[in-house]
Amino acid sequence: MKPLRRSLARRWQDMPLFWKIYLITLLFTASIVTVGEIGEELLANLLYGLEDLSESEEFFVWTVVTILPTVLGSYLLARQLADPLRRLTCAASQLSDGDLTARGATQDAVRGDEIGELTRTFNYMATHFEHEFNNERRLLADISHELRSPLTRMSLAVALLRRQASSRQAVYLDRLEMESERMNALIAHLLDYARRELETMRPSAFDLCDIVRDVARDASFEGMDEGKTLHLSLPDSARMFGDPALLRQALDNVIRNALRYTPPGASVDVTLSVQDSATPPQLCVRVRDHGSGVPESALRDMFRPFYRVEAARNRDRGGVGLGLALAEQAVRLHHGRIRARNAHEGGLEVIIRLPLVPGDEEADSAAPATSGRA
Repeated sequence: MKPLRRSLARRWQDMPLFWKIYLITLLFTASIVTVGEIGEELLANLLYGLEDLSESEEFFVWTVVTILPTVLGSYLLARQLADPLRRLTCAASQLSDGDLTARGATQDAVRGDEIGELTRTFNYMATHFEHEFNNERRLLADISHELRSPLTRMSLAVALLRRQASSRQAVYLDRLEMESERMNALIAHLLDYARRELETMRPSAFDLCDIVRDVARDASFEGMDEGKTLHLSLPDSARMFGDPALLRQALDNVIRNALRYTPPGASVDVTLSVQDSATPPQLCVRVRDHGSGVPESALRDMFRPFYRVEAARNRDRGGVGLGLALAEQAVRLHHGRIRARNAHEGGLEVIIRLPLVPGDEEADSAAPATSGRA
């Protein structure tokens, strides 16, 4: 009996959606016609010995007999359609968030109907996309590596020319050396960005508060000449599990970017909080500057490589347009999220959410926050 049930279930699963809907509709119509033809006899047999029922009670029993099978069949069909589509939607959302390993469920991919075909097509697309993405990263890393050698030789040639250059020629050599250094910095960022997707993280347990303090201390030293300060609000502890070097660089890029666009004499606010009421529990880092903000249309594009807001396309401010892209990459590799928004009181606020390590460390979230200036 069990093999028969499995065979019928398999045949139903492989049946095209058109025929499933057609059969359910046919059964519904047949049930109405059948009950209509033999309704009196069926109701009489059903209510045999229950002559005391009122007309409303008889109508209720009649409704149950005719409608219940149709409702049950419709529910089963809706589940057949909704559940695999919901799973596929979840996988598509994960892929759009940067998880290149997201795939449709195996139980849906083996189906023989349109749902199965859609899932297999999605999985093929995701695999192809992951393959092309990794190839692009490898190509970018290879090209960046190959450019290092001629730039090194160029720097050496500039150093040799300085020995025989006049004061007028030295001006051009200074310019050539400056552009060479910019190219070296750009290649270093490109290599870092390309290798992160290909290399394995080195996770360990650490306190994110310590990293925020160290980064803020270094950044505040750079802002001293223009009177820029960093205001910190941190809990006593914020333990998590991840790659501390990656997150340190991500926070360094975000905080230095905020400091760069904060006007002289103003401050950058850095807040770290433990949100154990979220599902799952997470850490939230907020970095807010007091600059002019950015256009709303640019908020989503800020984390793309080499993207620059039009008003910020000024070489005097430094940077090559990869800092926030590197930060987004590091946060994504930790299964977190990063976004930006314009603060109501002015300035830009970058919000980073990272999953909190489960265990005893969550007890630290009850500690009161402390405030101060780095």
